[in-house]
Amino acid sequence: MNIKVQLKDDLTRYHSLLTPGVVGYTTDRNPINDCFVYVQFHSIRTPQNILWKSLTIIDEEYLEEKRKKRERMIESLKENSNVELHWHHNGSFKKLSYQYRNKKNKRHFFCNCFFDLSAELYAKMRKAGIKVREFGVPQDAVAY
Repeated sequence: MNIKVQLKDDLTRYHSLLTPGVVGYTTDRNPINDCFVYVQFHSIRTPQNILWKSLTIIDEEYLEEKRKKRERMIESLKENSNVELHWHHNGSFKKLSYQYRNKKNKRHFFCNCFFDLSAELYAKMRKAGIKVREFGVPQDAVAY
């Protein structure tokens, strides 16, 4: 899926046209790892390997579909879920995992190790009244 993105950071040290605000589209080309994505910018001939955190998604259609998908997931979690929040033995965040069945009774399992996204999901789950089982003790209770 090609997603319209805008560059947030100044990456002119890699290419003179990679300035903040430049717009491009993600490509289907496989990046180095999950932290990167290839982006085709209009002003640059070859796709550039860019960190996701250096980009802002500005594709309204994609963002709307993502919002609807997240709402459906939260609704399914309310009905039948198994949500677990795990902390490392030293108190740092480890992962948020959850599984549920959708309306077609298909089972979904997800595990997220990114703290920012997990914190956002955790807050939405708690707001929706979804029970979250915790394993381990957080280093700082304010962290979540």
